[in-house]
Amino acid sequence: MRTETSTETRAEILQPLLPALGPWMAGRRWFDARYAGAPLTAEAASVVGDEPPLLLHAVVSADGEAGPLRCQLLLGLRPELPDRLAPAAIATVPAGPWQGWRVYDALADGTLLALLLRTLAGGGAPQGPRLERSSRYPLPVGLVPRPLQVEQSNTSVAYGDRVLLKIFRRPEPAPHTEVEALRALTRQECARTPHLYGAVHSDAPGAEGLVLGLVEEFLPDARDGWEEALRQATDSVAGTGRGPARGFTGDAFSLGRAVADVHGALGEAFGRTRLTVEDVAEEAARMTMRLKEAAEEVPALARYTARLGALFDDCARVAGRGCPLYVQRTHGDLHLGQALRAHDGWRIVDFENQHPAQQSRFGEPNGRHIERGK
Repeated sequence: MRTETSTETRAEILQPLLPALGPWMAGRRWFDARYAGAPLTAEAASVVGDEPPLLLHAVVSADGEAGPLRCQLLLGLRPELPDRLAPAAIATVPAGPWQGWRVYDALADGTLLALLLRTLAGGGAPQGPRLERSSRYPLPVGLVPRPLQVEQSNTSVAYGDRVLLKIFRRPEPAPHTEVEALRALTRQECARTPHLYGAVHSDAPGAEGLVLGLVEEFLPDARDGWEEALRQATDSVAGTGRGPARGFTGDAFSLGRAVADVHGALGEAFGRTRLTVEDVAEEAARMTMRLKEAAEEVPALARYTARLGALFDDCARVAGRGCPLYVQRTHGDLHLGQALRAHDGWRIVDFENQHPAQQSRFGEPNGRHIERGK
C-alpha cells in the first residue's frame, strides 16, 4: 500500500480527484459560493492509515476574482463503500495509486474520525496531521466521535463528552487568533474558557505553517447563551418560569462576571499598552470612516451615525487632554452566541474573530479594548 506524500506524489494523489471535488465542495456550507466552478489546485496531501479505510487529508485552493480560496478537506478512501456510507460518496478514483477506490466525506465515517484522534494523540502522522500541544494533560482517546451539525467556516467533531476537534475549513498561516488566546488562557488556568489541548498542524509539503484546527475541552451540557436568554425572557413574560419573574437578570449578572474573569486573564497574559494621542486620533478617524462606509451600504444605520461619531470624537478628545488610554487583548467578537451556560456557570468560546487584515489598528488578534486611565 502506498501512503507516501512527497512533493512528487502530491499531485498524483489529488489531481485525479479535483474534477469531482469541485462540485462536491460547492455544496458545502463552509465553501464560498463565489468560487463555484473555479479551477482547483492541489496544495498539500497526506494519507493516514496502513490499511483500508484510509484518511486522505488535503488542502486545495480555488482561484477567483477575490484571490485564491484555500480549503481543508478530510476524505475517506475504501476499495468498496458500505451501504451506510453511500450518502457520503463523492467519486470513484479514476487514476493513481487508488484507482477504482471510492472517495467519500470522512466525517461520515466514525472509524476514520477515531483514527484521526489517535494519530493526533500519538504524535501525528509522517508528513501529515499532528498536534502541537498546549497542555500538560494527555489527550484522551477511545472516545466515540460525533460530528456536530452546526457547520459554518469550521467543522466540529465531539469525542464522547470530553474532547472537541475544531477543523478550520479555510486554514491560514500562524498565528491564529483563537489558538493564541486559548493557549494563553489555558496557561492562566482560566476556568471560564475551554481547556486547550493543542493546535493541529501538518508537515506535508504545501501545508507547513498553516493552522489546521484545534483540540479543546468539550462542554456537553452547555446551552447556547442566546437561546437561554430567549427562553428565560419568554418564561418571565408568560409567567411560566419558576421563582421571581426576573427574566435573564441573574444570569446576565453572572455572565458579566465571567466576561470580566476572561478579560482579566487576557490582560494578565498579554499585558496592556498605552496609546499615544496620535494613535487615538488616527483610530478615531478610521472608525468614523468605517461608520460612514457602513451607513452608505446599509442606509438604515444613518440615524445612528451622529451619536456614534460623537463617541469616537470624545475618545480622541480625552486622549488629547492628556488622559492616558490603554489597550489590551479582548475576545473581539463577543455576543450571546459566544457564551455557553454550563452546569458550573458561564463559559466564553469562539475566540477566532476575523482575519487579521479585517481588524482595526488596535484590533490585534482578538481585538483590543480601550481603557481610560486614572
